[in-house]
Amino acid sequence: MHVFKLWFRAVHPFAYPTSVIPVFLGTMLAAADGFFYPFLLILTLIGGS
Repeated sequence: MHVFKLWFRAVHPFAYPTSVIPVFLGTMLAAADGFFYPFLLILTLIGGS
């Protein structure tokens, strides 16, 4: 169980919503303008995490 606690603290899962929400907001705005590219969404999610 000790290894799981260390892993959990290192990953910071509680911070993911704060990094993902702006990416999805930008994605929705881009889709509304007709400039949605799934590959760029994936790259941005990886880079933003």
